[in-house]
Amino acid sequence: MKIKFTIIVLAMLIVTTTTSWGATDPIDLGKDADNMQWYLMEYGYDIEIPYAIARAYYTNETIKDQTIKFLTTKGIDASDLYFTEYRYEYTNDGKQFSMINLKHCDEQGHEIITSEYIDKTFEDVPENSIPAKCAAYVFRTNEPIGKSGGGCVTATGSLAMLGALVVFTRSRKH
Repeated sequence: MKIKFTIIVLAMLIVTTTTSWGATDPIDLGKDADNMQWYLMEYGYDIEIPYAIARAYYTNETIKDQTIKFLTTKGIDASDLYFTEYRYEYTNDGKQFSMINLKHCDEQGHEIITSEYIDKTFEDVPENSIPAKCAAYVFRTNEPIGKSGGGCVTATGSLAMLGALVVFTRSRKH
């Protein structure tokens, strides 16, 4: 019985330490080129894979309207859209990232729809982008992460990628 308990405690300890050291409070990442307000919600390592979850609040009504219209064309009622969370995964050196999924939510944090990317395609982390700002926390560096010359990852860019690269996996029923 003592051995079982010890194994369970060790397993819980391993899971706890490898999943995330994450942020306890959201970290203000500022606004992007589209004037969307971003926060780093969680970061760390998930089974040795560096990741970050960033949240964008729809402080730009044009982007919000475009996103609602896009989701409506897919048969999803997103009229109460308030924020979107993006999950990024990074290569172990932090120089490349892949957007894994998007979670669109209402003001109470209830999920409207979660979209999973079909292909896990890594690309260079653009300098001064939201993924670069998140990577600085994931890899605990004070140095800017990212390559200049890459595209800027903004809400507009994410919306364009959404239509081409994702499959919708869950949505609330209305």
